[in-house]
Amino acid sequence: MKSRSCFILIIAAFMPLVACAEINQDWGGRMIVGAKAGLTKKLDVSAAVSYSLQDKFSATDKYKFIADISYRIFRNKAKTFSLKTLLGYEYVKEYMPEKQKIKDKGTITDFEDNEYQEYNLIDTDAWWNSSHRVKFALSGKVVFSRFTVSVREMYRYSHSMPVDVNQSKSKFRYSEITNKVELDSVLYEVERKGNSNEHLLRSRLQIEYNIPHCKADPFIMAEIFNNVASGFRLERMRYRAGFDMTFAKRHGVSVYYQLQNYIGNKLLHTPVIEYTYEL
Repeated sequence: MKSRSCFILIIAAFMPLVACAEINQDWGGRMIVGAKAGLTKKLDVSAAVSYSLQDKFSATDKYKFIADISYRIFRNKAKTFSLKTLLGYEYVKEYMPEKQKIKDKGTITDFEDNEYQEYNLIDTDAWWNSSHRVKFALSGKVVFSRFTVSVREMYRYSHSMPVDVNQSKSKFRYSEITNKVELDSVLYEVERKGNSNEHLLRSRLQIEYNIPHCKADPFIMAEIFNNVASGFRLERMRYRAGFDMTFAKRHGVSVYYQLQNYIGNKLLHTPVIEYTYEL
């Protein structure tokens, strides 16, 4: 009875996130397949590939290659408290969809005293952004009763590679009197997307509950992303709720719902499946 009550409390804590799903702007999906090996009792290595969808599951978002090495620096005799460090690398290919932008250039008057609204239409082709990421994290875990509470601080540095992108700029005029659109000129050019760097501090809190006689352990998680280079400006918030399950000794699966709030931009709802094989 007590275990059931604890599980209900976990679900109740996540209900505000479910309510936020009513204002979603986009849906995506993600699948992760990886392997993990323990080199020693304290040292682990892992590798994984990840593929993500966006635009209501209709378009590729990104795919990643992930490699991590973690080391447990402390654990008490009762195994109820531990500290761990992590060093990792990610190679990311992110799909940037085609974009159109219209700029109002104001009102012009021709030689016959006719007035027009002049606009520029900038059409950028879809392109792939490639980036390298390096991350370092320190995490702590506390176990009490059937709850496991973990906190993690991660610093992540991302370096995007330069790429050439095709772009067209069309200049046209619109007359309210004649209700006609006149194309003035079209310029085709290649825009150079230069190098860019990103410094993020990711702070995460996770609570997991172990249900007696059940292979699935439910969890909830909250994480914030702060831009270090911009005075720790809050850029994104991420929430998860789901369960971890281990079967056949070496096989592990995590299934969860993820909500990401890109501050001032959009909400992204993503069902995620992770599979891990322990070597």
